Amino acid sequence: MYRLIRRVVLAGVIAALVMGPASSPLWAAPRVRTAQQEGTFDPVLAESVARGVAATAGLAAHGAPPAAASGLSTLPELRRPTPVPEEEPAPEAEATPAPEETPASGSSGLAEYSSGGITLHAPADWEVSEGGFGSLFDMSAPDSEFVATMQDAGGDFPGMILIYFFANMPEMLVGEYLEGAELTSIEIRQTAQHVPMAGIHFDATIEGVEGSGAFYAISPGETAYMFFAFAPAEEWDAVAPGVAQVAESITFDEELLTLATAESGGLVFGDNAGILETTIPEGWHVTGTNDETLPLLIADPEYTLALMLGTESDLGPEVGELVDELLSQPDGEPDPAVVDEVFAGLVEKMSEGGDFTVDETLNAHYAREGAITLRLGGEGDFSGLITPVVLYIDLRSDGGVMQLIFGDPQDVLAQEDELLNILTATVLLD
Repeated sequence: MYRLIRRVVLAGVIAALVMGPASSPLWAAPRVRTAQQEGTFDPVLAESVARGVAATAGLAAHGAPPAAASGLSTLPELRRPTPVPEEEPAPEAEATPAPEETPASGSSGLAEYSSGGITLHAPADWEVSEGGFGSLFDMSAPDSEFVATMQDAGGDFPGMILIYFFANMPEMLVGEYLEGAELTSIEIRQTAQHVPMAGIHFDATIEGVEGSGAFYAISPGETAYMFFAFAPAEEWDAVAPGVAQVAESITFDEELLTLATAESGGLVFGDNAGILETTIPEGWHVTGTNDETLPLLIADPEYTLALMLGTESDLGPEVGELVDELLSQPDGEPDPAVVDEVFAGLVEKMSEGGDFTVDETLNAHYAREGAITLRLGGEGDFSGLITPVVLYIDLRSDGGVMQLIFGDPQDVLAQEDELLNILTATVLLD
């Protein structure tokens, strides 16, 4: 998904917008490629799960703690992630072909494993190994057809945006990747490091085997990970507590913890490359991305919205000339006819590739001295994953900034003041 988003952004369809000086704007947008119906999740995950299926007589595994009730729990107040102190540094994962294992002590019955900057605890009698096909961990339980796998999902989901999709589109995710599966519940919580985790729990029949399982999504900021497990119905109750222990125990090395949460008074936050900085409202979450086009990811306190804050794109010479005309007008309300022409040009470009259906009732503009903000919205098709999208473009005489927001338009409008504050507070640093 990340690659598709970036491709679309670079094409200037739902892109961050940066102009040069009013006399020399940068506009020229190639046609957007139509998204193909290919899996959104990393193919490596599918291959890893397939390997587990083959190893257990066609059974893909996924485990999750039984949920008491359906629905989305309230996310506790999050703080900036802090590393959990370790009594002893873990040896480097490269020292052995399998993740490092520390035998359990006391009555916990758990063993510790580390791989790729991630440490977790699993029941001591489980077999946990370095995953194949790029996964970090593969797990199985004795005398059981339960299997589980964990891997980096960042190649398709940009960091903590994965939490938004799990929290707000669980039915679609379950239906897209597990045909005939029934969603039983979802949950959002934080780990001991104050990192958000979302879980989708489901019942499903896989390769003729009836069972239960869950997807877990966890993101320390710039990166995101998925933990997937499944077991036959008659075995689920036995493995579910162990799966819960694994999920709750996941910790990240300090260098992976890039997520920050604004405290009282807000947080001034800049991207890793020094491209831009903005002020994050109290309780909102932010991380850098190391991507020059989309340098910041931001989410509201409960992940009902996720947005990508970006710069630098081209929208074509015709729209560019109209924008120049808008910005060259005397201060005050811009010419409505010119505004309508700009919207018409943007809508045409957003629609031409077939990836977006524009809802023109969401069109709006907000003028201030030396700048104008445009709002557009509709639905985007990201490799078959249909989601509401709202776009804000802030046009200025010295450049421009955009927000690409994933979320229900009504939720966007309910928090528009905060979104506009983020947008207008953004400063271009280079």
